[in-house]
Amino acid sequence: NLINEKLRYKIILTRRPWIIKGTWKYNDTAYGLKFGFNINPGNVKNDNGYDCVIGIESRILKSKIELIDEAVESWRYELGRDNFHRELLSRKNDRIVYIYSYGDGVPFSGMEAVYMNRGFIHILRVICHNDMKEKVFGEIKKSVEDLILID
Repeated sequence: NLINEKLRYKIILTRRPWIIKGTWKYNDTAYGLKFGFNINPGNVKNDNGYDCVIGIESRILKSKIELIDEAVESWRYELGRDNFHRELLSRKNDRIVYIYSYGDGVPFSGMEAVYMNRGFIHILRVICHNDMKEKVFGEIKKSVEDLILID
């Protein structure tokens, strides 16, 4: 499990995560966490990389966002235009989850989720090679959809 007490979320993982990077930025109003894990039991953390990499970006807002669509729009403005093809996986009042692929044939795909709680917004992105897509999605889908937001 990964818990961020200051940003008030918890993600329950079934595989051991390997932290790649975690850093505060923008005068302590933003935090980025990147970690990877391997699906195949024979793979351990090594120089060959990971089967899947997950990034969680968080922002501490000065004002509260009321609707999940506002949180999605905020992230789109910050991250800029992309060429992802998104397919809606699930939607609740405090989160929206997509499966995405690249529109230009890049052989990677993933999951993207936007969450909001209190004065925080978070975006989570999972990325993996298309050859690993079914295994990775089967492993991580529940963790992404059920990320715990602590009020």
